[in-house]
Amino acid sequence: MQVFSGRRFDVTVEDVKLPNGHTMHMEKAHCPEVCHVVPIIGREVILLRQFRPIVKKWLYEIPAGLIDEGETSAEAAKRELEEETGFKAGKLIHLTTVFTSPGFTDELAHVFVAIDLKAGKQNLEPSENLRFFKLPIKKALKLIVSGRMNNSVGALALLLADKKLGLSKMPRRK
Repeated sequence: MQVFSGRRFDVTVEDVKLPNGHTMHMEKAHCPEVCHVVPIIGREVILLRQFRPIVKKWLYEIPAGLIDEGETSAEAAKRELEEETGFKAGKLIHLTTVFTSPGFTDELAHVFVAIDLKAGKQNLEPSENLRFFKLPIKKALKLIVSGRMNNSVGALALLLADKKLGLSKMPRRK
């Protein structure tokens, strides 16, 4: 039974039969799919500092957003990257697809890394209160380890991007 219908998500309450034979009464948030993208320039990553009213904090994040109807996850990642940072992806690499919090929502997040960036045009929505900045990948990874970057999908994305591309192991240019 649907108990809430909103712009961002819907909530249903239902009885679900589990594989062990038990029945569970649960609330489920149905969310549209989202994309996240790690923008890389050389040995640096572009991060966002974004105010999130739900937690009343400024968080370290990567560009992310909803996948619009009729749009692929890659198209959405490219669009969100340009809208939030003003950079266009020359090449987009899919890293993974994850459930963000499967204990209560079916939200699926597609995670990419963007390289060969080119200048584009930033186009923030009125609700987006953010600043972007470049940071050496090693410093970005330290934000995760120190607990200062506590956006779970963003942290996972940075770790996977580093693992896949070996960014923190790249020799320094002289």
